[in-house]
Amino acid sequence: MPDRLFSILNFTGIAIGATQTLPHGLNVGGIGQLVPDLVLLQFPASFEFVSATTVNLTIRNTANPTGDCEAWCQAIHPVERSFGLAPDDGTFKQHLVPQPYCPGSPNAGAGGSSLQVFSYTVTGLEADLSELTIAIPTAMTNTNYGVSATCQTVVNIASFDVHTKTTTQFVLSATGDMTTGDVIMFFVAPTT
Repeated sequence: MPDRLFSILNFTGIAIGATQTLPHGLNVGGIGQLVPDLVLLQFPASFEFVSATTVNLTIRNTANPTGDCEAWCQAIHPVERSFGLAPDDGTFKQHLVPQPYCPGSPNAGAGGSSLQVFSYTVTGLEADLSELTIAIPTAMTNTNYGVSATCQTVVNIASFDVHTKTTTQFVLSATGDMTTGDVIMFFVAPTT
């Protein structure tokens, strides 16, 4: 098998909160398969590194609705493996800590009370079509969170305000009445 120091993995369709594992194929003849020294995620704000072995890389989708992410995996070439301790000869016995290094992981989107992306479809049965009570799928730790709302499939585009926040719901005030079947997308995350 020829040497392989770089690979790009194409993770697809990972549900929010789920993980996926793919083989990275990094190897150097005579030494065998390698744990990556560097992992770069295409979308570090919505995916995070979970683990790497000599064979596989595992990542988690923390907030991306499509579930697709590319990951760059790299093993540092033996010529560059001068980490200050013997043997600096490319035997792959010395490693930097952490290994692999993955900037941004774990990310702010990780965990049940962090970034949540979800939609709400207006039923028409709401008491006031301009004041909608929206349930948060996973309860937040406290009421110190932000909400971003966007129109997805609506009859009339509206502006929104959020108030009366609890850990499990909030009220969305629209500039006008929403229509049955309107879809509103929400991004809810703790404030820093």
